[in-house]
Amino acid sequence: MKLLKIILLFMALCLVVPVGAKKYKFDIDSQRNVVVKRSGSPGQKIVEVVAIAGSVDKAISQALVDAVAALTFEGASGSGEMGACPPVLAEGKSAYEANKGFFDDFFKHGGFLRFVRRVSNAYPTGEDNVKVKGDNQIRITLIVDWQGLASYYNSNGLKTSIGNLQNF
Repeated sequence: MKLLKIILLFMALCLVVPVGAKKYKFDIDSQRNVVVKRSGSPGQKIVEVVAIAGSVDKAISQALVDAVAALTFEGASGSGEMGACPPVLAEGKSAYEANKGFFDDFFKHGGFLRFVRRVSNAYPTGEDNVKVKGDNQIRITLIVDWQGLASYYNSNGLKTSIGNLQNF
């Protein structure tokens, strides 16, 4: 009987203790290192991102944020035959200032994750994962649903470059 009470008490505590969702680090003024390598299927961009954080997992999470934020607000330079990619939002960073709450929630609470995915689930190795002053600097390839981002922002009343996206 005593064991049953302990088990029930433990289960009750498990239900009461709040479990927090993962939060992501986002700062509009952060320096981002995102380069478009090529286009994937229509409306998708394959990007290479360099990110730095205390652990490889945190650096990968930051790379996901950086890829979507760069293509949303700043655009990204191209590599090789791939030309530069303009930002999804027609107003770029000005749209952030006008809709700060929307974007902070979108990035910090993981709303952006449906628009970005890793090419490989393997950890970056070798020169793609180096220690820099105690932090991990990684280079990772990601796929960003650029067209999906534009449609999402447009459906939320934001002015996008959607008319011109088919050209990129």
